[in-house]
Amino acid sequence: MNIWLAQPEKSIVAEHSFTQGQVIHPHDTKIPSNKSGHMDCLIMEAIKLELQPNNMNREDGFKLSNSWKSLIQLL
Repeated sequence: MNIWLAQPEKSIVAEHSFTQGQVIHPHDTKIPSNKSGHMDCLIMEAIKLELQPNNMNREDGFKLSNSWKSLIQLL
């Protein structure tokens, strides 16, 4: 999304695309979840970010309660 909105400061992928002149093709990407509700998407993203602490995300986004973190780590 940040690539199409020309916001390289919000995504390392967008920055890479702009600085390296590489085009990200939507048909070559994968959607990690099929959740349709906005809150479902925010929660799923927060879980994925918690599971992948060395991710490329630059925005804080939705924060899970600390009480969930130990449970998520068990996944």
